[in-house]
Amino acid sequence: LWFAVGGFGLRWENFRPPYEANGYQVMPTVPLNQYFAERNAGQSQGLPQNALPNARLKWTLDGPVNGKPTWWQPSNLNFAPRFGLAYSPSSRGGWLAKMFGRGGALRVGASMVYDRFGSDLITQYDQFGSIGLAYKANFPDSYSFSTSPRYGGSSPTLPAPPQETFPYQPPDIAAIIGDFEGISPNLKPPYAYVFTASFAREIPGKMTLEIGYAGRLSHRLLMEGDVYTPLEYFKDPKSGVTWEQNAGIVRKLFDFGLTPAQVKANPSLVPTLPFVEDIWPTLANVDVPGSASANYFMCVYQDYGGSYLDCLHALDRNVTSSYNPGKCLTVTGCYTFFPIQGSSLPTWMNSGTAAYHGLTVSLRRRFSGGLSFDFNYSWSHSVDDGSAAESGAGEQGAAIQNIYNTKEFRGSSDFDMRHNISGNALFELPVGRGKLLLRDASRWLDFMVGGWQVSGLSRFRTGLPTTVAGGLEYNANYWLSSLAIVTGPINQGVRIDQNGNPSIFGSTSTSNSFADELPGHTGKRAAVRLPSFFNTDLGVTKVFKLPGESQRIHFRAEAFNVFNNVNFTNPSLSLTSPGTFGEFQGVMEPRVMQFALRYEF
Repeated sequence: LWFAVGGFGLRWENFRPPYEANGYQVMPTVPLNQYFAERNAGQSQGLPQNALPNARLKWTLDGPVNGKPTWWQPSNLNFAPRFGLAYSPSSRGGWLAKMFGRGGALRVGASMVYDRFGSDLITQYDQFGSIGLAYKANFPDSYSFSTSPRYGGSSPTLPAPPQETFPYQPPDIAAIIGDFEGISPNLKPPYAYVFTASFAREIPGKMTLEIGYAGRLSHRLLMEGDVYTPLEYFKDPKSGVTWEQNAGIVRKLFDFGLTPAQVKANPSLVPTLPFVEDIWPTLANVDVPGSASANYFMCVYQDYGGSYLDCLHALDRNVTSSYNPGKCLTVTGCYTFFPIQGSSLPTWMNSGTAAYHGLTVSLRRRFSGGLSFDFNYSWSHSVDDGSAAESGAGEQGAAIQNIYNTKEFRGSSDFDMRHNISGNALFELPVGRGKLLLRDASRWLDFMVGGWQVSGLSRFRTGLPTTVAGGLEYNANYWLSSLAIVTGPINQGVRIDQNGNPSIFGSTSTSNSFADELPGHTGKRAAVRLPSFFNTDLGVTKVFKLPGESQRIHFRAEAFNVFNNVNFTNPSLSLTSPGTFGEFQGVMEPRVMQFALRYEF
């Protein structure tokens, strides 16, 4: 027999989007999602930045105090249903009795949940996005004999700040400056589908076994993408080649061993690059006597050390570069690729998705006969487009590495733990009056040896994934420096390297198996797995009963990391430090012991 029990409920909550209360809230007159869409659509048609209808952004007062909407609109149609089912058969005959045992139950559930967001987002925007509310002035870097401060004179004064209007309107720039923060006005609350299933039953030995599944499919997650990213997929109308494709060809030439010295000696080693010849024909003969294609290779690898964006900046926006002072070399004029007023504008948007699936096993024994314990194991995998949104991770929390392909960085989450094992136990020593040992002990002997308890907590998990930092080149945008990609074999495991230091690889030469990300692309997500973690804590307690019903002395001794296990942390994972690559820079806490004595009366 079975029967259904219905339960219904309704809860309604309304959270108003935040706003600035003193009238200083500003926003661009063109929504940033529209601004980016225009740039992205234009580059596929060969339309330069300087020809877009909203090539320059303007800021205006915004927010309810100024009679306008706030950063994003309220979302009033977030319907979040929940469903749950529990089944425990009342009939105990046949195969059901064997499966469910006594008190066994099967539970399944599903729900749709929404996130409340905004706190850290607004904190970041207040710090990085309120342009025009601060001005930074410095003392001169050097003084001459006539301008240096005198011993008996007054301190030098800072230069007066320029006269600006509010809201501030960023000027046209020709340098790598202008870093702002943005919020897309079409933000909506992130939501997720949550699924759970579990089967639990009692088993012999006063234990309960539970096997479960937990899953979460997240959508519309908050992430930051740089809408000022140069037009890296700009298509040459003549050849049909994009900047990204052209840069990939140049990168292959370098990866195959071509060097600036070889090109300087023989410029014809660089084949004709249609994109370069069409977009920068006047680049010919600038560095070396030869084609524009050969000089583009020299621009990237001799003049700017492998930074593709720095070379592009010199050709497209920096009119003070040595290539053609006072002019830009791009045939369609300055600001064909780069924005006119800034170098980075990371903007919060709903572009992230995530998926989590996990299997859990729990074995529990209720306290009986002086023993109880819990054992828990989970086998799971978490995948997302970027981790750490609104976590206080600064400007780069949940960063979109390539805004033109938000899924390119998808991979194992920063907090992905494939295997996680934990257990705890409480054991009462069978010594003293009425116990297995010294059952007939005297009162004074029982006072000393009876009632001792030992408790322990142990945890093991596999290592977390992480990335490898590149060589400080900028190959995707000017907001984030390049990450590394894997180009060779990697042999991971805690070892002693050739320097005699503990390392995640065993040799610093493993840095040769990594290289900077390809221009216009992202680095490798979860390129390295950090070492696993293991820790055990142990405690010993005893209550000494004193004459009188209310007097007791509690003694407790605890040891954290009782086995003094070494858990290494913070390996050097930057291509800028090849001499220490892979070497650990720290360890977690060693064994710590503490003692406590408490008198109760």
